[in-house]
Amino acid sequence: MRLRAGEIVGVLATVGLFAALFMDWTEDPLGTSSGWASLWIGVQLIVDLALLFALIVPLVIATRQTVAAQMVATSIAAFVSFVAVIALTIDVVQIAGDESYGNVTLLWPAYAAIGLAVVLFLGMWRSLADERVTAPESAYSPPPARPVPPA
Repeated sequence: MRLRAGEIVGVLATVGLFAALFMDWTEDPLGTSSGWASLWIGVQLIVDLALLFALIVPLVIATRQTVAAQMVATSIAAFVSFVAVIALTIDVVQIAGDESYGNVTLLWPAYAAIGLAVVLFLGMWRSLADERVTAPESAYSPPPARPVPPA
């Protein structure tokens, strides 16, 4: 089976978000910190799960699993990526606005990561819209009509 637009967008956003996590997100008088070092461990785990499930979706589709398996994988990926958007946004906003961090400047990869997480969610959401109605297991033929009982 071929990948649709939602899966392609999701995979590209996954690769971009993974790369953004290795870039410098914050700068302070002592140096810079990558996305991995800047994020709270809970947010890191949520983002990692979103990246993992976003890569599982095209694998499930490429191995020609049933439509139900594809929809389950895509539903989980959409949910986890939505949670990742919220967690990532809260953590980045907290770093930017918290005085306890000191003189910390957020760099552009932190904002790019939020945008890529949103694109990842939208790709997974778009992937949910198409339920592969042309798949053989999705075919539906109505049952034969029953005769009317006598009066």
